[in-house]
Amino acid sequence: MAKRQWSIMAVIASATLMVALSAQPAQASGSVCTVWYDNNFCSGEVKFASDGEILKVLDLRADGHGVKGFLQQYYDFSWHWVTPSSGLYNGYGNGWTAVHDYDIPEGRDVRYRVCLTDGASGSPYACSAWAIDSA
Repeated sequence: MAKRQWSIMAVIASATLMVALSAQPAQASGSVCTVWYDNNFCSGEVKFASDGEILKVLDLRADGHGVKGFLQQYYDFSWHWVTPSSGLYNGYGNGWTAVHDYDIPEGRDVRYRVCLTDGASGSPYACSAWAIDSA
């Protein structure tokens, strides 16, 4: 084959690969942080990964407070709690992570936030803003 034909075939193959890759759904992920003491340190963090709908609640400070992550999904024109609706609590202490794998339909909007909580059934406080993402 001539050199020019190889160049044309390479361009076509490249374009085909780019179209195929762009057709893959985007994997969303993000995190939010709550601060308590002097608004400079992240006391607790929630990380969300859309690939598997995994929520991680991290306790990042030896402050004597637990951390709770909350997750909601959007459908029927409103936000609904994802079970467990009471949130995912991490009371293990500084450096520990609580993880839960949820089952949310692909592409559905979700939102999550993190709060400090004293005990699993305690009232949340020092909450982050809600972060919006997609499953």
